[in-house]
Amino acid sequence: MIPLTIDARSLLVPLALCSGVAHATPLGEPMDEAIAVQVTGHGLDRIAEVVQGLVPPAIPITGSSSEFECSSSDAQPLEYSLASMDLLLSVDGVEVVPSEGRLDLDLYATLSSTETSLIVSGDCSILTDLDETCSLELPTTAVSFSVGLFIYEYDGSFQVTEDQVELDISPIGNPLDSCSLSSVVGTLLGQDESAISNLLLDAIGDSLTDLGPELAIGLEDALNSLNVETELALGDAVVDLALYPSLIELNDDGILIGVGAQVDVDTAGSCVDPGEGSATADVGWPEFSVFASGTSLQPDMALHLGKDFLDHLLFSTWAGGLLCIDASSLFEGGLTAGTLGSLLGEEFTELLESDAPVELLIDPQSPPFVTYQHDDPPIAMVIEDLQLDLNAELDHRMVRVLQVGVDAEIGLQLGIEENVFGAEFIFEDEDATYSEQYSELLPPGYSQGLGSLMGTVLGGLLPSDELPSFTLPYLLGAEISSLTWTPTEDGQWQSGNILVDTSGVEPVAISGCGVDAFGCGADGGSVDLDVEEILGCDEAASGCEGGCAVIGTDERSARVRFARGRLLLMLSLGLGLMIRRRSR
Repeated sequence: MIPLTIDARSLLVPLALCSGVAHATPLGEPMDEAIAVQVTGHGLDRIAEVVQGLVPPAIPITGSSSEFECSSSDAQPLEYSLASMDLLLSVDGVEVVPSEGRLDLDLYATLSSTETSLIVSGDCSILTDLDETCSLELPTTAVSFSVGLFIYEYDGSFQVTEDQVELDISPIGNPLDSCSLSSVVGTLLGQDESAISNLLLDAIGDSLTDLGPELAIGLEDALNSLNVETELALGDAVVDLALYPSLIELNDDGILIGVGAQVDVDTAGSCVDPGEGSATADVGWPEFSVFASGTSLQPDMALHLGKDFLDHLLFSTWAGGLLCIDASSLFEGGLTAGTLGSLLGEEFTELLESDAPVELLIDPQSPPFVTYQHDDPPIAMVIEDLQLDLNAELDHRMVRVLQVGVDAEIGLQLGIEENVFGAEFIFEDEDATYSEQYSELLPPGYSQGLGSLMGTVLGGLLPSDELPSFTLPYLLGAEISSLTWTPTEDGQWQSGNILVDTSGVEPVAISGCGVDAFGCGADGGSVDLDVEEILGCDEAASGCEGGCAVIGTDERSARVRFARGRLLLMLSLGLGLMIRRRSR
């Protein structure tokens, strides 16, 4: 190995600073502006489409039968049976609305049902000798649901707190027709047009109360998954990489998430001197726009990669000794003069015995860096001033046979395949140029055959299967339909512009339930209704075990926990199921 006699970094950094670079970034120093993830207004529309596509248009409700004791004076309890029906839910619109530090999800829908029949017989207080079939159909009713989330960054992590969940159900009209019970329900609604709506809200209130914290926790966990600590091993370099959240912005244009990076190495390489650190331009975040840089494309999302970050990452691998090796060790079984004979020509084979051992030493004068381009591959890793020294055994001693300077560009292809974001190195023979710096034993032109040798060396140092890959989050049926790369005009950021296709989103499969899942035994609070004036319930009834559940015995009117009564609760059973299932 030929030692460095000049500190290349001590020359590079001052020159870079004179060209507008703010400072040199030492190993281990945090870099807050490394990666950015942008969700545009179009991307928020795609999220809304996913939510809308997940809502099932119909929920089956299995019929059931039971009895209901309205009063202790009833000669026979009221028996009823309800035929099967479908709850119909039509989503009119979903909005995902960002504002300063806040994200609101608003859903607007209409609720209705197919027509079914309710058969009743027996006595219910003042209604005696009932024997009738009622037509039952839930009238079309407007429903709105909203939840707000406050999102902010604090001390290197994201915090998400929920605002109050709000559900509004318009007054539900009389679902019964063609029977005397219809007038009973009509009297109830005449006293309070929101009676059935309030009953429904009470039955599902606990589930809605839990929904806000559940959403907040899930979103907070997802955002903080950007906190990554990993180890990258390339060649002999072991690099410690830590990613952390550094920015969150919500406004009318969408959502912006910034990620910082900290890069360090376990052991410095033996053939390099890292000096003050990597040359850092410190240009700040890119100018975020609804359009991809220099185009009319309006992506749904964009992934922005900072040149400072990637340069510093390459600098760290260089400082960690990525190229401080005997490249002949990359060849299985070692490297001999005979192996190189076909590459270096007849003069080389005549000079050395075919079994003569060979050393191929790499002397990296300066760290690699990246440039961005519009064409594939979107990133080029540039290697300059790489020096190859070939030593071989001649007359029983190791002598220098040649020295070659190498400049090369190695493509870095970034893409998404089967929901995995990955990278691949691309190198062709013509991607490298050679300058013959020394040879006293070979005539000029010996470097012409080094192309395939250099490809083997770089392939051994930078194997694609060693690059990290990331499985993308499951998008609930949505798919990334397009990924294109556009660098910013100053060349400091490369932006991956993503379009999302939501046509594959399918409604959540809900098996439905029966009427017995509601009423007695259902979770929920209480809605107090004065039903004595309507049905004449007395204080002898025993709630779910027999009829009206008495709240107070010293009041003139029996105040009941109407949410426990199956007869009217079954009228609103479907929406309770939908919200409860969707909120879990």
